[in-house]
Formats: sequence, C-alpha cells, structure tokens
Amino acid sequence: MIATQVPIPQDTNGGDPSMDARSLFAKGLEHVKKMSAQIWNDYNLHDPGITTLELLCYALTDLSYRASLPVADILAAAPNGKPDPNSALFTARNILPNRPLTGLDYRKLLIDIPGIKNAWIQPTAQALYADKQLGKLSFTDTGAEHVVPIHLLGLYQVILEYENELPESELAELPGRVHRRLAENRNLCEDFLGSVVVEEQAFRVCGEIELSPNTDATRVNAELFFQINRYFSPPVQFYSLNEMLTREKSPGLRYTVADIFDGPLLQHGFIDDQELTASDLRSQIRLSDIINIAMDIDGVVAVRDLIIVAADSTSSKGTSKWVVPVEGGKKAVLDDFSKSRIRFTKRGFPIGIKSSDVKKKYNEWVVSEQAGDLVQLEEDLSIPAGKFQPLGDYESVQNHFPAAYGIGNDRLADPDPKRLALTYQLKGYLYFFDQMMANYFAQLEHVKELFSVDETLTQTYFYKTGELFRDFDKISAVPPDFFEPTGTHSVEPEKPIHTERRNRFLDHLISRFAEQFFDYAATIQSAFPEATMDGVVDKCRFIKDYPRASSERSLAYHYQAQAADLWGSDKNISGLERRIARLLGIRNLSRRNLGGLASGSDGEGMYVIENILLRPGSEGDPLMKICPDPNCGECADFDPYSYRLHVILPAENGRFANMNFRRFVEQTIREETPAHIFPKICWANDLDIVSLQSTYSDWLRIKAGLAPEHMVDSEPNQIWEELLNKLASIKNIYPKQKLHGCNNAPSDGQFVLGMSALGSQDNE
Repeated sequence: MIATQVPIPQDTNGGDPSMDARSLFAKGLEHVKKMSAQIWNDYNLHDPGITTLELLCYALTDLSYRASLPVADILAAAPNGKPDPNSALFTARNILPNRPLTGLDYRKLLIDIPGIKNAWIQPTAQALYADKQLGKLSFTDTGAEHVVPIHLLGLYQVILEYENELPESELAELPGRVHRRLAENRNLCEDFLGSVVVEEQAFRVCGEIELSPNTDATRVNAELFFQINRYFSPPVQFYSLNEMLTREKSPGLRYTVADIFDGPLLQHGFIDDQELTASDLRSQIRLSDIINIAMDIDGVVAVRDLIIVAADSTSSKGTSKWVVPVEGGKKAVLDDFSKSRIRFTKRGFPIGIKSSDVKKKYNEWVVSEQAGDLVQLEEDLSIPAGKFQPLGDYESVQNHFPAAYGIGNDRLADPDPKRLALTYQLKGYLYFFDQMMANYFAQLEHVKELFSVDETLTQTYFYKTGELFRDFDKISAVPPDFFEPTGTHSVEPEKPIHTERRNRFLDHLISRFAEQFFDYAATIQSAFPEATMDGVVDKCRFIKDYPRASSERSLAYHYQAQAADLWGSDKNISGLERRIARLLGIRNLSRRNLGGLASGSDGEGMYVIENILLRPGSEGDPLMKICPDPNCGECADFDPYSYRLHVILPAENGRFANMNFRRFVEQTIREETPAHIFPKICWANDLDIVSLQSTYSDWLRIKAGLAPEHMVDSEPNQIWEELLNKLASIKNIYPKQKLHGCNNAPSDGQFVLGMSALGSQDNE
C-alpha cells in the first residue's frame, strides 16, 4: 500500500493577516508606495527602509501570536504562584447552584441528610377570620355575614420517610437535623410548620401466574413483591458528576453542566430530577402497571389473573379494579406477604411455596439495594489552569537587524565618530517603535489585572520601564524617574481616565452575569453631581459577592440562628437584603442600629421584616390590624400576612436624604422583590428608627428562643404586640413643600401628593 503524501499547507494561520509577516509586509509596502511614490522608488530588499519594514512586520506577528493564545494561558498565574483572590472567574459549583426554591429543591435538600430516604413538601394553611366592619382578625368564626375566613399562604409541612432499620439514636436526631436544614434554607415570606413521618396504606395482591418449568417460584414471588414496593415508592439515588454527564435528560439529549448544577448544593452528589419526580407519593395504583411488572420478571409465562386491593377493604369499595386510589399524604406499601394470595402454576399444576422463604428472599433484595453508605461527593468543574506564558517579555527589534547596521547586540569594529552618530540616530528613530511594541506586550501581560475585581487597582495602562536596548542612555534625554509610578509623570495623569477605563472593564464583567450598573451610575451622577463616587468599589464588591447575591436572592434570614448572628452580623441577612445592598452600593450589609448614633453613609441600610413570621401561633397571640371596609368583598388587606413584607429605611441617613436617589432605591426594591411578594416601603425618621430597632432586636431574640431568663411569660407577647403597633403606626417621611398658586409655580419643580409632606409654613 502506497502512503498518501500530506502536503504542509502554506497558510498555517487560518487566513489571519496579523499572523502572516508576508501579508503585513505587503500591506505596509503598499502604504509606503502611496505615501512616497514621488520621492522614493527603490523598494528592493537591500533598501534600509524595506529592511526596517520587514523586521517590524515580523515583530507584529509575535504580538499577534501572543494575543491569540487561549484565554486560559493569558490569565494563567506564574509558576508556583498563588490563585488570584481577585479573579472574577467562578467554578460551576460556586456560580450555578441556587438555594432551594421549588418543592423538588427542598426534597433534594432533605434527602441529602443521611437517614432520610425520601421527603415530600405539602402546602398547608392557617385559618383566621377577618371582621370587615371592625377591621380586626380573630381565631374564631362568629358566623356573622361581615366575618370572612382568611387562609394564610406560604406555610408548608414536611412528610419524611426514614431509611429502614435506623438506630434509635439516629432516629431521635433526625427531626432536629431536618428542622435546622429547613430553617437555614427558608424561602422569603414562607415558613415550615414542622415534619411528620409518612403514614402507610397497606395493599394486598391476589392472582394466578403461570411460570416456565425451570423457574424458582420463591424467587419470582420475592422479586414481584420487591418490584411492586419499588413501584409504590421508587428509590432516589445519588450520582457522581461523570454519571450525570452520561445520563439522558430526554431521548438523544444529555444533561448539561447547567442542568446538573441547577438547584441546591448537595453533599452526596447529584439527584436526577426525573427520578425524584417519579418518587412522589402516589394518588392511585394502576393494575396495568402491576401486570407489566409481573410480566417483566424472568420466568413468568403468563398472568392468568391479578388484582390489588387495600388491606382496609372498605376504602376500596365502589372503585374500579383497574385504578385503585391511595389516600392523600400516605405511602402505598404491600401488606404482610402472608396476606397476599398469589397462585403459581407450571403447565397448569399449582406450585407450593412457603411465605417465610419468600420473605427471606425479599429481604436479600432489600439489603442488596441499600448496600453502601452515603459518601461525601461535593464535586466541581475546575477552571482551566492554562499554561503560563511570559507575555511581557520583549526583545528589541534592533537586535534582529543585520550586523552591518551596528545597532544590535553585535557592535561595529572601531566605527568612526560619524558612523557612530548615524548608528545612534537610527537607534533613536527605532526607539519609538520599540517603546510602542513593548507597551503592547506589557498591556497583554497585565490583562489578568484589567479583568480582576481588585478594589485597589489604580492603573489600567501598563508600559515597559528602563532600558529597552543597549546604549539607551546615549540617545535618550528622559530623566530616569520619568516612567516610574512615583515620578512626576504618569501614563494616566488624571483620575477620570483611570476611572472611566476601570468602569468599562468592570461593566464588561458584570454584563457576563446579565447584570448592569448603568441605572445606578446615572442616578449617582444625577443626584450627586459634585460627589467623587466612581462606582469602582461598589462594582468590585458586587462581582465578588455575586455567587451569594445571585443564588440567595430568594433566601430568607435564619430566624433561629445563634445569638451572635441575629444582630450586628452580615452572615445572617436575607438574600433580598444582600442583593439590594450590593446594587445600591450600601457597603455595610449587617442588620444593625440605623438610628441614633448611625449617620452618613454608614447609616444606610434597611430592615426587611416578613409578615408571615409575625403570624399568631395560638389564641391570645397578638394579631396584625386590617383596614375596615364593609363594602369590599375580596380585599387583599384582609390578609396582612401572606407574601407581604415591610422594608423600613432611615430617611435621613446618607444618600437616602436625596429624593432622586430615594426614588431609585424604591424602584430597585420593587424590581428585585419576587413578583408574588408585596413590599411595603417606609422611609422613617430617626426617632421612629430608634424606637423600632430596639423592639425589633428584642423580637428577633424572642423568635429565636433566646429571650433573657428574667423575662416574664407575658413580656414576649408585649414586645410582639409593640412591634406590630410600631409597624402599623410608622410614617413615611418626605421633604416639606409649600403650596403655590397656579400662576406662581415653584422654582424647584412640582411635588406629588403622597410622596411629600406639606409644611406648616404660610403660603407665599
């Protein structure tokens, strides 16, 4: 066989002219001819100008080559260098998951707890009664026409299924672990009322099955019961990252990385959403499915007859044998095997089997399925490391000239003064090309810094300093410190140049997350034209905190956290507060005192209070007030708890005193609050803030069960009621305005009723 010759293509750069020295030379020569055709007609290689053009084109290809390296190589750290803490690149496990949001998400989170086999989330409602005439809520229905029932929304109960044969010590700990996991991952304006162990509803199977002559009837019976129980309650498995990448989401379509990391972070791998959905509590059992299960067992020839009924026969009366209902909230299971009657035959002759042997074989199937403990499997996809390249290294183009020019590393032998002067003159001419090329290489070397989120970065233009070639000091009159950052000269002599360029780089990074800061920047510029806030620090902190600000946007605060995290800590705030604070440039995120001693920008902050947490637990607990309106049949104000929250802000602190910025704050709050939640925004004066924060902090401790021991039994309810009264009475504070006649319009613009406070001064 004759080997086929594979020619080496002449064009190895894919047609990119910047990588082709000959193409660059041709373009340069064409330009030279246009510019100097009347004074120069020697374009041959022996001409020094042509030689210079050729060598400069060669140097450009080196720059193009380095700029075209993979991004991973351009951003790679130096050998033995530490990872850049200011990198804006996040791994899949850091940036793609989110806190639990859907019912499936919460089920995954609970199944991730060792000992929990399955879990289900069911909405539940707490009933109150609203008196439309009196404007009051109560626990009892008086039966009056003006009293309507109110069902609080956003409340859930958890149904748990434990693993089989757990030790008593583990069983005793599981409810507490479940409660903590739910409290730490609660959705905004939602709460969990507790957890219960799933109730079981037993079923029995009766029928006749024909087997092949060599089939073990005991094995078939055990496998049938095992598969039926799997049908009743399908298992949920954990998979590794590689296993998930090979699974099919739908025929011919595999799971993507975004699909796999969608949902909450789990400690033991990943759960297939389709398997989890299939493991939901059944509402009915289809006999056709049971027949298919039996027919799929090896050795089964035919199903002569088959029926499935509830062990409590009264619950199956009047139902079709083909569709058997399961009581709501219960898990279907097979009753004791001895109570199911299945007659096995071979060639029409009955086969006798022992129930004890079937149960023993069945247990072997169960043990084999449960073999192996959960292993810690917090897998991630690493950021490509890349290969470090010395992108900033630059060798003067003068070193590539022929030795006869005397400007490279090879000196001329005893040149006369005139020849030496001509050499220095050529060096000085080429210096401008050298400096420009060296600066380009330096800029490329610092790309990783340009795209970092380092708040202290003060440079966006980079350059090479010092001698670029030999004899630099003989041709240059530039002072030694001219290019030094501490000298009197700088590449970026004015801060606006650096700030404008730095913001452009940060805006690019932010846009990669489908976010933007343009509205914030425009508002700051309009509201505070003389301010020096450039937005760089706010944008850097927003990007650094983006994994949390993005994934936790629906997360509520942990109201049962440790005492140290209830007040004065930024570790335990709602995702909504964190995200709004980052978007508004509020740099202190902690829940803290906003009135009294707080002032200026440090006093900027907010209290986000979820109304659902203020709901009563039993008769005698304080109740929120509602607006009386006997003519309103379906008034949303009758339910002050469901999917509502208060956002309290200090009207007199920092930038909040500016009305233009305040309007932007309100717009941001409404845009970022989930669509199903209604935020009541209130701008309070300092006195109201001081009064509220004292009561609010005390109530947080009571809610967390950390009230002081000396507190009497009635005092928690008093603080609770005091908080409700303050929330109801707190007023919006707006700048005072004066009324003017129609022909005497105010010079500072109009004001809107409901968004201004009329002053007490006389009209002018």
